Amino acid sequence: MFFSPTMKTAAQASARVNQLSGREVAFPRQVDVGDSQLMAETLASVDVVVCAVPYSKILTCTRAAIEAGTSMVDLGGHTETVLQQLELDGSATTAGATIVRDSDRARSVDHVHLIQEVEMSYPIILGYDGTGDGRQAPDR
Repeated sequence: MFFSPTMKTAAQASARVNQLSGREVAFPRQVDVGDSQLMAETLASVDVVVCAVPYSKILTCTRAAIEAGTSMVDLGGHTETVLQQLELDGSATTAGATIVRDSDRARSVDHVHLIQEVEMSYPIILGYDGTGDGRQAPDR
């Protein structure tokens, strides 16, 4: 699933992933990532979340994932946020969740391949693009 504050953005992101993968693996859903309780409820049925939200929303998503017991791959690379996420490791472990932080530091990581790998391991993908800048992954 792709979650976004607008259904249009979620639908566009889902369509792009489906086009790249050659099959229907992504589905859109409108969700306010600033609402931690709503995010936790939404994530409760998700095994893993790939988080690509603005820095100001990362900790909200991290806390929601932990509350839901959902593992999270954070594509951010904001050092202060990562340090705050590290403080949540004990809570994540207790909840049975794994938080992979700071994965955007390796700029050579191909996020499309990361999403495909996660999709092969878990039945549901969650992604979000709140930047609104219209960037798209290159065609493969």
